[in-house]
Amino acid sequence: MTFAGSDHIDHVRTRMYYAGTVFCVTTAVFLLHGFTSITPLVLLPVGQGVLCSLVYVFSEGDTAQKHPVKPGTTQLPLRKTAEDD
Repeated sequence: MTFAGSDHIDHVRTRMYYAGTVFCVTTAVFLLHGFTSITPLVLLPVGQGVLCSLVYVFSEGDTAQKHPVKPGTTQLPLRKTAEDD
């Protein structure tokens, strides 16, 4: 991080959300395995699917929050137009 010129605390702060999500899903899958004795060969793909789904949902929510859709349009503009000024 020294070579990139970024602050260590800023880097940690931006990665906390990813680490927290993985921690929660891992804990849930571990507890599910402990209480039900389902084989890890089944739970591993389930955990990966849950993580992929959460990343998709969170990224869609973040995009919608940062770039709200204007009334009367159906999708986000790909580039800035003269109307946006």
